[in-house]
Amino acid sequence: MEMATGFYFGLFPLYFELLKSLSFHSPDLLIIDILIACLALLLPTFLMEASIPLLTATLTEGSKEINTVHAKVYGWNTLGAYKNLKRLKGIQMRKDKVILLLKIDMGIRP
Repeated sequence: MEMATGFYFGLFPLYFELLKSLSFHSPDLLIIDILIACLALLLPTFLMEASIPLLTATLTEGSKEINTVHAKVYGWNTLGAYKNLKRLKGIQMRKDKVILLLKIDMGIRP
């Protein structure tokens, strides 16, 4: 799934040009604008959001542990996103807020 996401983002400039030309050369109707917006948003949304449920399904051995595994995968994903933001010198968050967000993401009551 991650490779498909990377492949999509590598081809995104070409895909965007295709959507843009499709938009400029189509009739000026709201339904066509909605369809083009769906084409632009549905594939990347699916690719980015499908990785966590697939990881959960892969790592889970029984139905009893599915919630725990899903929470851990989601929490590690959130931690990785925060570390990447920090590495890119994006939004700086205090450590206590990050811990609170991780607890919420993992289903632990703060």
